[in-house]
Amino acid sequence: MKLADFKIYQKKTDELNEAKQAVLDAANGLIESWTWQYTEDFDDEEREEITDSEWLEVVNHEEITDTFEAEQLINLMSGGVATEDTETIEDYNKAVDALPELEADLNKVIRIVDELADNGFTPKSISTSRISISTYLTFDIKDYDHLKEEYDGAIDFDDIDEDVHDFYEFELRISDHGVGSYFNEDINDDIYYNDNNAKLDVNNF
Repeated sequence: MKLADFKIYQKKTDELNEAKQAVLDAANGLIESWTWQYTEDFDDEEREEITDSEWLEVVNHEEITDTFEAEQLINLMSGGVATEDTETIEDYNKAVDALPELEADLNKVIRIVDELADNGFTPKSISTSRISISTYLTFDIKDYDHLKEEYDGAIDFDDIDEDVHDFYEFELRISDHGVGSYFNEDINDDIYYNDNNAKLDVNNF
């Protein structure tokens, strides 16, 4: 597996790219509006007032494609006051800061999947969550007893052990949290995710 295989990683990198573009759009929008104001709306006296200031450098500034430069321009134009444009910087920085932790957690999952494969346990299929690091490995039932022998204690088999051999395959859930739920507005009730699987905690493996 690689990071790009995870739906949550795809989602977060998409959000990061969107946040980056929002910062660039905000900065270039300020250039456009300030240039118009300077050239079309200001009188000579008002133009004279900013002759020696950084503000004049914004007029007809070339398009900004770098987020650091965009942040500098937005902060200059905001004058230290919180605006919608400065909020785009905050959103972008949050997205940037969140990615390394996510990558570290997903790399734990990748190492576990690789270790299982190295020991002869190659899943038939792998699916991932869009909202968490939860990863679901489907194995042929013939692998069950051997997997339990090798990893009992590291993997929790309690939720499927009783009737697992009634089926031709079984699922292993790798995650960092318990099985959760979500609220379905159509039926006005909570829907609980499937917990009929073996469970492996990435932080206790």
